[in-house]
Amino acid sequence: MSIFLINAKTALKGRLENKEQLVIHSNLPALENAVENCLKNCDANKLASVLGERVKSLIDEH
Repeated sequence: MSIFLINAKTALKGRLENKEQLVIHSNLPALENAVENCLKNCDANKLASVLGERVKSLIDEH
């Protein structure tokens, strides 16, 4: 697992104003790439099961 430091405010501004350099500077693309790679390499059924269990536990808590 990796830690990605991103500047969400800069990323949002870059996306809203269509300024790709701001998005790149925010480090958001690195996080997006890591998530995409993780999803490509995971078992979709296992992911759905884990997410379903997490949602159920959150509902049960409230």
